[in-house]
Amino acid sequence: MGSEDSTESTPPHGSDAADRVMGEAPAADKLVRDVSRAKIEAQLFATREPVKLGRYHLLEVVGSGGMGVVWGAWDPELDRRVAIKLVKADRPASRDRILLEGQALAKLSHPNVVAVHDVGLVEQQVYIVMEWVRGNNLRTYCKDPRRIAELLWLYRAAGEGLSAAHRAGLVHRDFKPDNAVVGDDGRVRVLDFGLARGEVQTSLEDDTPSDPAVTRGAGTPRYMAPEQAAGNELTAAVDQFAFCVALREALRGRNADGKQAEVPRWIEAILDRGTAHQSTKRFPSMDELLRALGRDPAKRWRRRLLVASALGATGAAFAIGSLSSEPALVPCIGGKAEIAGSWSTEVRGRIGSHLQTLGAYGAAEAIRIAPELERYATRWATTHRAACLAHEQLELTPQRYEHSLGCLARSRAAYDGVLDVLASVPAERLPDGIVALHGLPEVERCAEGAATTFSPPAAHVAQKVARLDRELEDARMRALAADPAARDSLSRLAVESDLLQYAPSIARAHLLLGFALQRTGRTVLAFAELERAISAAIEAGDDVTYVEAYARQVYIYGITPAHERPQDLEPPLASRRIAELVARRLQRGGAFVRALLYNNLGVAYLAAADESAARTWFERAYKEWQSTRNDSLELTVIPTNLALVTPIPGEQRRLFDEAVSRVVETLGRHHPVALDYRFRAAMLIPAPVRAAPLVREVCGEYRSLHPHLGMKFNRCSYELALIDEDHGDQDNARVSLAAIAAPAGSQDPEPRVGRVRLLGLQGEYGAALHEAEPLAGELARANEWYVRIFAADTLVVAATSNHHLGHTAKAIDQLREALAILSTLTVAKTQTFYQRRLARTRATLAKLLARRGRPGDRGRAAELARDAITWYRAAGDYASVIAELEAVTDSR
Repeated sequence: MGSEDSTESTPPHGSDAADRVMGEAPAADKLVRDVSRAKIEAQLFATREPVKLGRYHLLEVVGSGGMGVVWGAWDPELDRRVAIKLVKADRPASRDRILLEGQALAKLSHPNVVAVHDVGLVEQQVYIVMEWVRGNNLRTYCKDPRRIAELLWLYRAAGEGLSAAHRAGLVHRDFKPDNAVVGDDGRVRVLDFGLARGEVQTSLEDDTPSDPAVTRGAGTPRYMAPEQAAGNELTAAVDQFAFCVALREALRGRNADGKQAEVPRWIEAILDRGTAHQSTKRFPSMDELLRALGRDPAKRWRRRLLVASALGATGAAFAIGSLSSEPALVPCIGGKAEIAGSWSTEVRGRIGSHLQTLGAYGAAEAIRIAPELERYATRWATTHRAACLAHEQLELTPQRYEHSLGCLARSRAAYDGVLDVLASVPAERLPDGIVALHGLPEVERCAEGAATTFSPPAAHVAQKVARLDRELEDARMRALAADPAARDSLSRLAVESDLLQYAPSIARAHLLLGFALQRTGRTVLAFAELERAISAAIEAGDDVTYVEAYARQVYIYGITPAHERPQDLEPPLASRRIAELVARRLQRGGAFVRALLYNNLGVAYLAAADESAARTWFERAYKEWQSTRNDSLELTVIPTNLALVTPIPGEQRRLFDEAVSRVVETLGRHHPVALDYRFRAAMLIPAPVRAAPLVREVCGEYRSLHPHLGMKFNRCSYELALIDEDHGDQDNARVSLAAIAAPAGSQDPEPRVGRVRLLGLQGEYGAALHEAEPLAGELARANEWYVRIFAADTLVVAATSNHHLGHTAKAIDQLREALAILSTLTVAKTQTFYQRRLARTRATLAKLLARRGRPGDRGRAAELARDAITWYRAAGDYASVIAELEAVTDSR
């Protein structure tokens, strides 16, 4: 029971009436003061001693009325939220009667009645511990326009609850729209049996007459049967009367314009009978009334026509179902309508129209992703229903069901964020929007309702925490989508989390802010935010967030050059063992963060040139990824990272093919990430006649579909030119190099070295040499191995130019220097792009040494030629190159 809206018998919070009720209930009044005092002490002195009612921890007053006060509370023994109603009863007989009724209700288990868990006495007041239900009462829920069929379904569900109570010998006595709640799970429950008078006979002797105001005449006048208003003895027929009055109100008030609607005649006839002045003229039971409401004449005729058509069309001699009764309405169907508010016809149209304006790639993606968005909405609704059914079948405890609903709410917030991004994303960020789509939470996990490892927020901040969690999910998707506003949103949310002082929210907010800062290149600031997330996660006991924050810190530390790290930055690898142990105990729920941790440790050790340790961690990450088959795109880098340190060429290609297959299947063949993987996979192929067409295709798609990704196109064209040139295709090599464009102020090596190579291929050796020599010196001084490899390329161009200009000795020295640089790049030694360069440099140097012919040159030339031949033969398609090198070995 989440809250009680203001009704005739339940005054609103803070009203004079409520204050008078509280004044008439000394025990409740004292509890309010005690709870208020505890909250103040918690704020001032950080104490957390709860105010208890029995074993229950009182949190806050959520409702009050003439019969008592309703508290939100926590049951520490069963780890769940509950509602506790304190019922005012001055006389012993009244208390005994209410206790008996509470006990009877506790025995009543029905999906349409709020469950009663416990009853007891405290300071002359009866307390009734009930299920905590989040939702709106029928009056509030039906304020929005509803179809007749839906209203009938809602009220029939409430009627089933009343009927179950009647069978248990209980009469509600105060049924009205305010005393039935439509839960967030779509299930209707009748609540507040505080005025119920059980027909349970007691052996207690009590000569004190019952108070008519309590046992007979109490209730809400608008819904009172005549016999109840007169104070006569009551039967279950009074609930039937109130039920029909409430249903008539709902049907008449269903119009959006506020004007009274007509009630269908067949329903009006039923309601007239249910509200007959004499109770004996009403339906014999609530069950009979509900059966009557289930006999919609129009539906029955449609079903008869449907069956008749089926029989007539097929000539079949059998009937379909029973025509005499209505099929049971499917329970837990609220999720489908809820998610339809996100994935509506309008939203579909807006996204489709916008993507059509974003060029060829956008138009193709508009067609491709629409079914994916539809599938997620379906999965969300299916999971919502699965969780609801599991709860109804008692497979999920109320507390685990609360977690399910919270998980679903966060998933929907993430989905809404992605839809909003895709409806307005510019062309250059569309690929990031597609990545965000595939970063949506695994909604099926919500059905499990897995409990967290940390305590729930205090009641006074619970709603704020829930809202913050939803906003964080929305901001996370925007960060994945590279939305520039995401970082500012997460900064604001991190501040809000600090103010709420709820450690799990603090940890999550600062983790996501660190992630967003990292994605935008603010690595030092990101490291600090992740440190804050780690501290808060440890305080909260949130192991998943702790491991993820630590893993991201490790990655930042690994990829940041030593000279760029702040001097006071603590190396996170010192805490590796602790993080590893925490990750291992997470079991299935920690699959993602465990794989992320192992991969990022591999990255850190690879950056530190510890190839053996890197391979160990990448292998562990790959095994984790394989066993869980986690679909996170962030983890698809694991097989490619393992390929970097795998010495077996065939295994490298297998790992890359696996990654390419997964990415293409997820993002489509033309997504930039898929192009990156396809490019890297093609670069593993040593044979130029096989590799060149694949690389050329990728380069063309970069240029035509993603023109804003100039750096990726430049890299692709640069490597393609190298393959063509190495195979003797000078013309295509020149075309590829000429296509490379350097943005203003760019210091990327591909355009600069590409220009030098183009000058050399065009025979402009003097100009090439003039630019190559200083550029080679600059690149050789770089800290990053992937920059120094361009220094080797530049030295080969300089050497070739010097040779053509007659400076053979200088050329030989430059080639030896290029080999020395390549020998330091051990991290890349297993990669085809490295081995191709090494073979080319060896071959060029071998030929120059053989031509110079000094003592010792021929032996060294033959050695270099044999090493180069070994690679060229294994690669294939290098017959002419091998023939030249064999001449060098023969000339010895």
